[in-house]
Amino acid sequence: MLRKLSIVGLGVPPIAIIAALVYLLFFGESEPTFQDATQQLASDHTVYGLDLEDRPAALVAPFGADPGESLPLVIALHGYGSNVWEHAQYMGLIERINVDRFLLLMPNGTRDNAGNRFWNATQFCCDIDESNVGDAAYIQSLLAETQQIVTVGAVYAVGHSNGGFMAYRLACDNLPRLAGVVVLAGSTFADQSRCDNAGPVSILHIHGDSDDLIPYEGDEYPGASETIMRWAQRFGCDVDAAERLSNLDLVPDLPAEETAALRYRQGCAGDVVIEHWRIMSGQHEPEFDSAAIGAQVVGWMLMQESQ
Repeated sequence: MLRKLSIVGLGVPPIAIIAALVYLLFFGESEPTFQDATQQLASDHTVYGLDLEDRPAALVAPFGADPGESLPLVIALHGYGSNVWEHAQYMGLIERINVDRFLLLMPNGTRDNAGNRFWNATQFCCDIDESNVGDAAYIQSLLAETQQIVTVGAVYAVGHSNGGFMAYRLACDNLPRLAGVVVLAGSTFADQSRCDNAGPVSILHIHGDSDDLIPYEGDEYPGASETIMRWAQRFGCDVDAAERLSNLDLVPDLPAEETAALRYRQGCAGDVVIEHWRIMSGQHEPEFDSAAIGAQVVGWMLMQESQ
C-alpha cells in the first residue's frame, strides 16, 4: 500500500534548523515513530510511505522530484539493535538526497525477543531467535513496489554491521538492478558457494582493524581482506593489479588520513569496482563526520554510474 506524505512548507528550511531537528529526532533516547520521522523528512523531501506485510518503510526522493525521472536508488540497512532513521543519519545519506539526487529506501528490520531490530542475513548474523523471517524477499518486494511509484535506475545498498551482512546477502541473491553495495563492519556467508548466483556488482567494504565486535580478521565468517578477495576473484578481477589509492580522512578523532584504500578494477566482469577502505585503529562504529562520510560514500556509488 502506498501513502504519499504531504510536503510541509513552501520551501527548504534553513539547513542549520533541519540538521538540529534531524539530530534530535534520530538520535533521541528512543526510536522515532514512523509518522514523526517521515513527517520530518517531508519538510524538505518528497516522501512516500510503503506498507508491506505490516512493515512500513519510507521512500525518500529529492524535493519536488518528478516520479518519471530515472534516479539511482539507495537501500539503507541498519545494524543490529539500531534503526533505519539512525543509520541513514550516521552514514550521512539523508543530507545528500537533494544534493546528489537519488532515491533513499528506508526499511527497518523486525524485532527479536529482546526488542532489538535485526536482519536475517546469514547463519551468523543476526536471526538470534531463529525466526526465519524472510528479509531478502521483503526487500525485493519493497523494490518492486518502489518501481511502481517512481522510475528506478541503478540500485545500491548501504549497510552497517548486521546491515552489512544483509547488503552482501542481497548481492549473493542477485537482487534485481543491484549495481553496488557499501558495507561498513560487516561480512558475508562463510560458504562461498552461497554467492554463486551473484551478478557483477561493485563492492566497497569499509572496516576498522580494531573492530572488537565484527573483527577485521574474521571469525565464523570471512575477514575483511578475504571478503574483498573473494568478490574480486568471483568477478575475474586481476588481483595482481590492485591499485593503492591515496589515504582518506574519514574519522576526525583518529590521526589524519587514517584510512588506507585499495581498489581492484582491472579485468573485472561488467566493469565493476571492488574496493576496500581499511580504517587503521578504527572501531566497530567509527565516529564519522556524517557530512564527510556521506559525501564519500554517495560519491563512490555515483562514480559507478559513470563507469
